[in-house]
Amino acid sequence: SSTSTPSSLFMHTFKKGLVFVLLLLVTFVAVLVTLHNSRESKPAFIEQWGIVPVQRRKSSSAINNDGVDGETDFVHQLLMAQKYDQKQLLLPSSQQNKKEEDASQNVDGTDNLLLPPFFSRSFLPKNVRDISAMTRKEQKIALQIPQFLIVGVQKCGTSALYFSLCEHPQITCSAYVKEPFFLSIPSSINYLNSYVGVAMPQVKELFHLYYSNTCFNLTMMDENSITMEASTTYFESETALSILSNHLLNSNKIKFLVILREPVTRAYSHYQHHMRKYGPRHGQPLDVKNKYHGTKYRTFSSAVAEELAILKMCREMDELRSKSGMEEKEAFEYESFYKCVETNAESFQIKHGRALPGYLLKGLYYWGIEKWKKIFPNRLHVILYDNFRDDPVAELKKIQNFLRLPYFDYSTVEEKIALEYQQGSRYDSVGGPEIQEICEEFSVHNELLTHSLRMHVPWNEQLRSRAFVIPLS
Repeated sequence: SSTSTPSSLFMHTFKKGLVFVLLLLVTFVAVLVTLHNSRESKPAFIEQWGIVPVQRRKSSSAINNDGVDGETDFVHQLLMAQKYDQKQLLLPSSQQNKKEEDASQNVDGTDNLLLPPFFSRSFLPKNVRDISAMTRKEQKIALQIPQFLIVGVQKCGTSALYFSLCEHPQITCSAYVKEPFFLSIPSSINYLNSYVGVAMPQVKELFHLYYSNTCFNLTMMDENSITMEASTTYFESETALSILSNHLLNSNKIKFLVILREPVTRAYSHYQHHMRKYGPRHGQPLDVKNKYHGTKYRTFSSAVAEELAILKMCREMDELRSKSGMEEKEAFEYESFYKCVETNAESFQIKHGRALPGYLLKGLYYWGIEKWKKIFPNRLHVILYDNFRDDPVAELKKIQNFLRLPYFDYSTVEEKIALEYQQGSRYDSVGGPEIQEICEEFSVHNELLTHSLRMHVPWNEQLRSRAFVIPLS
């Protein structure tokens, strides 16, 4: 036999190594193709492995603390099966074929859902309802609701408006609660921060399914049902505005209602609401840990002092900028003022570790209206609290036309609608120099709102007639 030279040994080793590297590359490409296909088609990926989720157990409760509403978390079950015993979620091919045949004949059968690897449940509320065993019928309904939303404003009559609209025979009020706040809570902020700029159809679909399944009782609805919810935080929430503009599958169709009330009246009602809910009780000792038991909230004037100081400072800075010729190009009037208010409110929260209650700041409607109008120019309908209180039937008729609902004579349920207002808070009118000062700060913003809405807003007339706060009676 011939003696091998070092160079021939090197070439032989090199060739073997090259073959090994090529095999690794082929394997890697095959894995990538498999992963790509699994992302492109969730049902195909599930059917490929024959994975069958455990059927959910129906529960009469709205949302349990464990976040899955008495249902089996399919993703958790899948991971556990892969770790310990994959066979428990695998079917023999004959059973799998029978399952596929049964599903093809039953339009309401279970449609398996599997979260893709790029979607994290940490971006969802803790008490979110599981979607793994939603039927195809439920999925179809979930992805086309809500058709409209009441987005605010707090203490402006949203409850009366919501329950009045529920009287329409074509509207199914299937929300578990009137205000779920789903699109403005911290988990939704995390979701938006993680997927902003991505907006993948699959991510949108999953988020929409979680939202609808958590907030609405889908068993009450069919494919023709119209429904809504009325989370009052949405109007002021940048997160909710962004999600509604692009992160639901029906974002291009949803319509929005917002009801506005004279700002100082709204502020006083908001303050009274907090004091009834959190304030000291007659004959009971004060709770030193409860901020509403302290001297700051003892009167309305002291409760709004910090916010009033911010409004004054930003107005003075805006006037100074205008006089000095330092005005910058603005997207809308007083933009620099509103940004000043926002910046100072955020600074207050960082400095004091608590947010301002928003008694006055929530009444700066013009800023919010301009944002919503810019994104939804033809899908935002504004109702004035005064008009709705004085003639609810006429206002509901306008809303009915805006939503393009079949005609319903709301005068037949006018007594029920009036009852909604009787359930609200009652208080005497308040006045005095402090209230006069607050009203004057809002005067220019009321004028801006009048021009923006192109409708008569009577609040400054109320100011001049010293009707600062209008009681409900």
